Amino acid sequence: MLLAFSLAGCSNPANTKQESFDKGNEYLAQNRYREAEIEYRNAIRWDARFGEAHYKLAEVYAADGDTRQAYREFMRAADLLAGNTDAQLTAATYLLRAGEFEDAKTRAQLVLDTQPNNVEALILHGSALAGLKDFDGAVTQIEQAVKSDPGRGLTYASLGAVKLAKGERDAARAAFHKAVQLDSGSLLAHFALANFYLDAGDVAAAEDVLTRALAIDPNNAVTNRALAALYLGSNRTPQAETPLKVLAATGNADARSALADYYLMGGRLEEAKAMLTQMLQTEAIRASAEARLAQVEYLSGNKARSHAMLGDILARESTNAPVLLAKALALLADGRRTEAIAKAQAAVKADPNFITGHFLLGTMYAARRDAEQAIAAFTEVLRLNPRVAAAQVELSRLQLAKGAPQHAVEFAQDALKTTPNNPMARLALARGYLAQRDLSRAVPAIAALLKAYPNIGQVQALDGSLRILKKDLAGARVAFERALTLDNRLFEAVAGLTALDLLQQNSDAARRRLEALLSTAPDHTASLMLLAKVAIVQRDPGTAERSLERVIQITPADRSAYAALAQVYLMEHKLDAARAEFGTMVRRNPKDIAARTMRALIAHEQKRLQEAKSEYREILQIDPWASVAATNLAWILAEEGEDLDEALRLAQNSAERAPNSPDIQDTIGWIYRRKGAPSLAIKPFQ
Repeated sequence: MLLAFSLAGCSNPANTKQESFDKGNEYLAQNRYREAEIEYRNAIRWDARFGEAHYKLAEVYAADGDTRQAYREFMRAADLLAGNTDAQLTAATYLLRAGEFEDAKTRAQLVLDTQPNNVEALILHGSALAGLKDFDGAVTQIEQAVKSDPGRGLTYASLGAVKLAKGERDAARAAFHKAVQLDSGSLLAHFALANFYLDAGDVAAAEDVLTRALAIDPNNAVTNRALAALYLGSNRTPQAETPLKVLAATGNADARSALADYYLMGGRLEEAKAMLTQMLQTEAIRASAEARLAQVEYLSGNKARSHAMLGDILARESTNAPVLLAKALALLADGRRTEAIAKAQAAVKADPNFITGHFLLGTMYAARRDAEQAIAAFTEVLRLNPRVAAAQVELSRLQLAKGAPQHAVEFAQDALKTTPNNPMARLALARGYLAQRDLSRAVPAIAALLKAYPNIGQVQALDGSLRILKKDLAGARVAFERALTLDNRLFEAVAGLTALDLLQQNSDAARRRLEALLSTAPDHTASLMLLAKVAIVQRDPGTAERSLERVIQITPADRSAYAALAQVYLMEHKLDAARAEFGTMVRRNPKDIAARTMRALIAHEQKRLQEAKSEYREILQIDPWASVAATNLAWILAEEGEDLDEALRLAQNSAERAPNSPDIQDTIGWIYRRKGAPSLAIKPFQ
């Protein structure tokens, strides 16, 4: 005790925290971010409510590119420094970027309460109102800012942003140009104008503005990052190297990673390896660099070495989301789909805000025809960032495949609001119009695509589909064949020609074409499904069965394949034989979920409910997330009234994985009805 008291007497917390704070300021001025972070954290350990230290720590994270940590510390600083204008305005800025518009408005209002003409607070308040769709209120606030400081260019840039959000593009363009005119040396004004042009799809004008911005400050990180993205996005990859090198020279971890990725993308493995080896010296990005080095090994043909390297990293950092995703991609490249999906799932579990992880997980689900899981993953991407056009396009495609063209059109329209000239979004929108048989909108949309992209196979195939609807079968065939000339593996064109052959009673030609395609890609599930349909037309159930069984083996979550195969067996009155065959498959591989599910479905169809229940339970022991088994078992339990609580638990677990499945929602509604809670049944039935 005496020792403790004597040690306590040697240290004054107020002095110690200030010493650490002052040292942190010195390191920050020298751009020594790691050392500054340590000192500011030491100051906070002495006084957790030391708002200035939290603010400076946030500045360190912001300077080092760690946006998430910067956001957290700026919020803490603003909470502790209620009267500090800079703290409130910076917090409001970060909240705006995160889409937290109500909180951003509150922070800006704190400043306006004491400084009603603070221009930056007026702009932030107006921007928050725009985010809340109160465009008139937003314009009023920013116009007040213009009156307070009419010579400030950035105020006009903010006005332009609100006018653009309101849909007044001409007024927005005028405001952005006024901003650059008033403040020709402002990079932010140039960025706002460049972003306007990019949003309008005018890449040349955007490039011109960014080039002028680069003349103001050749080493500015934002300008170089924007130019690199523009060059990459417009397929001018070689031109992206210079701005990426400028960024990497700053020492920023993200910038160095971006340059390494550029080298990887271009197959320049030795340059990528040299860059990544340098990055190993920085502890904060070491794992990321090691993961990319593993990718270099994989691309060099050293697959075993690559997997071993990723395994070593995960042994140290088992919840490192980017490394888990790198492992998932390596497994996927090896054709190990189930293991790849498990790693991708682990990545998004480790970091629920990992947008790239959710997006790639969605593509993996879509590839195995697990539409509900894919929809859930892409929906999560949009929850985290509503402006990811690629996710909107994927959701449009998935909704179209589900037979929901109206939703497909809506997602495509959302994608075009985000990126007005996105060709994939335009294709998706035209497909949606066709599915709705809305020729008044489909015809001009497809004509515009043909004019802009005459040598793209997908566009020619889309024209073929339109011509089928217009009864121009000869013209449709020409369009589909031209599409195949442009892209000899384009399934959309193959499907179109198959449809024409069946319409014209020429199933043999359709079959020959599909068999030729499958000879080079034997596991192409869409072709296998189409071959099964042709075989049914030709009264060849054997080929149909084999094709569908292969689809189920490859994509066990594809409910349409189960349904089609069950239909074939029903038509041929072969349910017992089919069940015996699937039983043989299960004996060969007891963990074969596809075979077990098919066997359970047949027992269910035959009203052998005890056997079906037992099979469904065994499936769920192997895979607790097997939604087909869980939903069907829940339905049986609900029908029997045997264990409605278990039935509800099973159905709700399935709904967590596939919230947009009508079958699952119907089951939940029925269970509530059986439980005597009709009011709870209404929402799922709706």
